[in-house]
Amino acid sequence: MSSVSFDFNPCVSCGACCAFFRAAFYWGEADDCEGGTVPVELVEDLPPYRRAMQGTNNPEPRCTALRGEIGQCVSCAIYEKRSSTCRAFPFSWEDGQHNPDCDKARAKWGLAPLTQPAFATVELHSTPDALPAVPTLSLPPQDADAAASAHSDLGSPPSRPRSR
Repeated sequence: MSSVSFDFNPCVSCGACCAFFRAAFYWGEADDCEGGTVPVELVEDLPPYRRAMQGTNNPEPRCTALRGEIGQCVSCAIYEKRSSTCRAFPFSWEDGQHNPDCDKARAKWGLAPLTQPAFATVELHSTPDALPAVPTLSLPPQDADAAASAHSDLGSPPSRPRSR
């Protein structure tokens, strides 16, 4: 019997950080600069040396590259070209580390904080009769009391979007 595991990324059913923080970064990351990757038509200038993703420098931010419905199914239209700020923002418990900023963004959208581990593991098991592999979805146990108390301790989101 063989087994291959894939981790599910909770970001694809969230997107809260993309509609909570200002995604600001060094101006040279835009594609109008040598080596830049972020499409310049999707950024706005933040003088003197920074830029931000359009839509994130507003009182009610939402990145223009975010596709889908927050808390349901989302994606980034420029995922492979996103800024270092977006690349560096970990979901809570990624690599075993808690990220309170992830929790704050999720709370603003009415989403519970992620628990450790918050992602499912899919294992493919081959059967002895040479049938196709059967996927098995394993969800981590949820501690409802811990999730509820963590959610209530988050407080209010900042009145002004913060740079991430």
